[in-house]
Amino acid sequence: MTAQKYLAGRAVAAQRTWARSIPGRVEFFSSQGSAAPPRLPVVALPGVDDSYPPQKKSFMMLKYMHDRYLDKYEWFMRADDDVYIKGEGALVSPLLGGREKIRTPLSSPPSSLCVPEPIVQGG
Repeated sequence: MTAQKYLAGRAVAAQRTWARSIPGRVEFFSSQGSAAPPRLPVVALPGVDDSYPPQKKSFMMLKYMHDRYLDKYEWFMRADDDVYIKGEGALVSPLLGGREKIRTPLSSPPSSLCVPEPIVQGG
């Protein structure tokens, strides 16, 4: 998710770097009327502005995903425009969950892929 003012900077930088390593589709969700830079897949969500915190934008993004991709993908990831994602392991990593600062596997056998890593939550 991003705001119109970050499309030409943060979103383009993500598209040129980590987004290339993500298996599947990467789209940038922004506010209504957002103008997309060339070759950047932007979804301008109707009725959504760039106010913070972006609860409405988050829920409208989920609705968009549900309406268009529910039966086409097994999982999706929501990320802000100021993250870097290591996409190389996206398909082999276990499903993680919980509210702890160190996430733990949700019901997968122990393996070297299940080593919990610290994460940063919030801004």
